[in-house]
Amino acid sequence: MKKRFYAFAIFAATVMIVSGCQKETIEMDINAEASSEKIIASYSVDGECFVATLNGEEEWANFLDRMLALAREGHRVTFSRGVGLHSVAKETVTYTTMVEAEANDWSNKMTKDGYVVTISYDKNTGIYTCIAIR
Repeated sequence: MKKRFYAFAIFAATVMIVSGCQKETIEMDINAEASSEKIIASYSVDGECFVATLNGEEEWANFLDRMLALAREGHRVTFSRGVGLHSVAKETVTYTTMVEAEANDWSNKMTKDGYVVTISYDKNTGIYTCIAIR
């Protein structure tokens, strides 16, 4: 009799605990969710690899600014949208400019087109060398 009572008590306590842990349904604004699209960014700085999850295009733009700043500081940066920085080079496109905004715009376009972009900056000449590989 005691075994049944303890088994029933444990069962009843488990049911109460589980029912208290029901997942809440939260209604979200559909427009707010669509505007904050998640972007996975894979990148490396001087050969050390990282992955970041960015919340939308504004954070992607800030990410690109940071990559160019690191290049200006003398680091070699490589980045792409999505997971992975390595691909068999079927197509390579090189772009050089002295204007940071142009390097930024070009890099953004190439990553959206599926390229992995590497940027280096020559402090002596002031030239950004951008190489896109896909």
